[in-house]
Amino acid sequence: MSTTTAETTWRFPNDATPLGSARYYALRFAPTPQRDALALLVLWHARLRVIPGAVSEARIGAAKLDWWREEIERCASGAPTHPLGAPLAALIAEQTLPLAPFIEVIDHQDARLATPSPPDFEALAAHAETDLGALFELLARCEGERSPESLREARTLGTYCRLIAGIRDGGWWWRRGQLDFISADLLPSDLERLPERLPALLATTAARAEQLRTEAQRGACRARSVRIRTRLARVLAAELAASDYAVVDQRIALPPLRKLWHAWREQRR
Repeated sequence: MSTTTAETTWRFPNDATPLGSARYYALRFAPTPQRDALALLVLWHARLRVIPGAVSEARIGAAKLDWWREEIERCASGAPTHPLGAPLAALIAEQTLPLAPFIEVIDHQDARLATPSPPDFEALAAHAETDLGALFELLARCEGERSPESLREARTLGTYCRLIAGIRDGGWWWRRGQLDFISADLLPSDLERLPERLPALLATTAARAEQLRTEAQRGACRARSVRIRTRLARVLAAELAASDYAVVDQRIALPPLRKLWHAWREQRR
């Protein structure tokens, strides 16, 4: 992807891929020619994800997201107005990226403004797919993946990674009154009992997420950024299980050196 001096702040590493994070290592070991493009997509996604939590009223967040829908259309037509829009427009043109995954990410944030719990695991997975699933499709496309099988696998692996991230952050989201990390059919009728029951409910969600990944991951998608993120999510899932999903008052994370080792091993496969 061509860039100008004014666009270098979006290059890897940027503030959405901080050193030590899973996103950093996934991109650090991605193919060098695509690294900046991948970092741009990750940064754009991060900008969108903060909107629901950064607004005082849902209507303000909805207005911001409506603006981004229009901006993505402007990017596609070559007339962006946001500083991030110029490199995005170039990337969309160079990689012939479809607009649908971008719009899915925006729609996902709109759904988060309503803070609902999806009714069942299938709906929870569909909710997750419109977030990291859509992003992973874009990442895979930028790494040259084009077959329907590969792109479907990338989306499902993104779904898996989002589900595991939701489990990791379950206590944090619960304290903020947001419950879209777990399906409504698992929630107790008395939400005041949720903290004591949360570990068992998250264990159920984790088992379903692992089954989803196992059924989907057949090796069709060779995009390194997707494979590394998935491997790190699997290692994190094992750590969460070992803790008996004790996330109500803590955030469990992998140390950077462990992420580095697993990312390095995965990129050598």
